[in-house]
Amino acid sequence: MRALSPYERLQKVFAAAPKGTMPPLVAGPENLPRPAVPRAIDELRDACAGDDRALYALLDAARLPGLKKILESLHYEFASLYAGQGKPDLSHCAPYLVRFGLRDESLAWLDQSRDLLTTAVFVVTPVGFAELRGHFRRFLLVTDTRRRALYFRFYDPRVLGPFLAASTEGERALFFGPIRRFLARDESDPPVSASRALRAFAAPEGFRAAETMPRPDARARFALTAAHEAALSRDTLARYERRAVAYLRERFPEELGDESEAVVLAHVRRARALAPDLLLTAGRDVTILAEVLVMADPKIVQPTLAKHRAEDRPRHLLALRDRLCAQRRTPS
Repeated sequence: MRALSPYERLQKVFAAAPKGTMPPLVAGPENLPRPAVPRAIDELRDACAGDDRALYALLDAARLPGLKKILESLHYEFASLYAGQGKPDLSHCAPYLVRFGLRDESLAWLDQSRDLLTTAVFVVTPVGFAELRGHFRRFLLVTDTRRRALYFRFYDPRVLGPFLAASTEGERALFFGPIRRFLARDESDPPVSASRALRAFAAPEGFRAAETMPRPDARARFALTAAHEAALSRDTLARYERRAVAYLRERFPEELGDESEAVVLAHVRRARALAPDLLLTAGRDVTILAEVLVMADPKIVQPTLAKHRAEDRPRHLLALRDRLCAQRRTPS
């Protein structure tokens, strides 16, 4: 009997899953050029100097549906960063440490998955699985500048980059610990160079955090600084604005298709400026308000919405958007 190829084994795992519990395998997402995958594999191989036992991955079940089942079916060594098997079951949203390596199943999964390459944080380190998991668990709960305890999503490429950029050399050394390098692909972040698929973050050289800063633990958690919070806030806002600009262009191709980035962004920023005056706080409402401002004068929009009670304004905003869209479609 012919042995199944890595691609066939992967297809079998996904095909056996209950409908809706795993994303479909694809030849490649539209926003991920196929050359990115072989380049990423080469970069991972170079980063671990050919010793793929040193290559791990941090994977987020909240962004990779069915992750635990995939890891079990493909016989990876893995563990949740959360402690024990507590209740409620958090396996569907937990971060997992995986000894990823570059075995055939890993290469097939990278090539065929819609989201794996863009959601994973790859880790290169000489230490063993248990030691590495223990290191990462020290950073799951951190404190902010108000001394509130927060879950920290350092395993998300969208968080890792801004966090490291805002960290001091000592904070970076403390976070890296035994890790030599992180690699990740953030689709919304401009590439470091046209020839690279992954952004690499190298450990600080010649700096020993243990001599200057105690390791975090349950009694003394890692503290995010004002610089961290400002960097993460700026990054979150920039991402929102990029998504909103792309959405408005798609929604209004005739009005905005040929407009510059600055012109489209101005609609988003006018909506952000007007929303607090109307007590609209949800990101969804700000985006709908931006749609309305593409179609109507702000001097008309504000009094139209302000006459309603604050709690009713999101509903009336949506109705106004739909009414203006219907008028656009109606021949004059």
